[in-house]
Amino acid sequence: MKKKIIKFSKSYQNIFNLKKNFIKFNSLEHKRIRKINDIHSKGKKRTKCKNCETKLHKNNLFKSFGINYKLCRNCGHLNSNFQENEKLHKLLYEKKSILTFGNVYKNQYMERVNKIYIPKVNFLKEVINKPLNILDYGCGAGHFIYALELKKYKAYGFEINENVKKLVPKKIKKKIFYSGNLIEVINSNKINCLSLINVLEHLDNPNRILSDFKKSNAKYLYISVPLFSFSVLIEHIFQNVFPKQLGGAHTHLYTEKSLNFIFKKLKLKILGEWWFGTDIADLMRSFIVQSKFL
Repeated sequence: MKKKIIKFSKSYQNIFNLKKNFIKFNSLEHKRIRKINDIHSKGKKRTKCKNCETKLHKNNLFKSFGINYKLCRNCGHLNSNFQENEKLHKLLYEKKSILTFGNVYKNQYMERVNKIYIPKVNFLKEVINKPLNILDYGCGAGHFIYALELKKYKAYGFEINENVKKLVPKKIKKKIFYSGNLIEVINSNKINCLSLINVLEHLDNPNRILSDFKKSNAKYLYISVPLFSFSVLIEHIFQNVFPKQLGGAHTHLYTEKSLNFIFKKLKLKILGEWWFGTDIADLMRSFIVQSKFL
């Protein structure tokens, strides 16, 4: 039996140039996140955990950027106090939305591919050294698809947000589906690996897509999610710095415990883990931005 691969950390120096826009556009992103949070706070009260659907207790764990959060006592998942509402969904993902994505992601396409997504492809190959046909659900501007193509994988994308179409290079435009049934797309294109790169934290019902994966012919699931980690504490302290981990379109966060709850429920075997985090990057960014307010 192959031993599970566990990897830690990655070089921040390698991607520092890409993160400069987080500082440059802090004020604009801060206003955008605040607006999204304000709309989110108008939703119905959340009574059940998004991850395990157990009834949440009454006590809040903390409040950040105007939103209270609870930690599920059953599975350890971090939940906001509000359900996602239709108005928020429209503002985030409908065509011509002004809140759909920030200024920080609009440029340096190939640098993102090479420094952020190629390493993800390399890790996937290290864990599963077999031919893969991959569908990247929530593919955005197609960075991961582009990286997969460079490494000679057969790859497709699935994206509900048409606002990012203008950022997709011509080379992979025909590789992305913007409508259709996920299970049918997987099965008809002989997909054996479904990737969810920074997707589950955006969905109003993440368990639905995980259920579709189990019903499909795909064998492997490749996910990347922001976690309830030290970075969230940094964000909570530096309220003048826009939050990347929690807030805005991220209305809930996973923990190691809540992820393992899912894997056990779906009867999935973990083949590899990469705990790279962004704690140092977020701390440095917060110090730099906060110094401008002193």
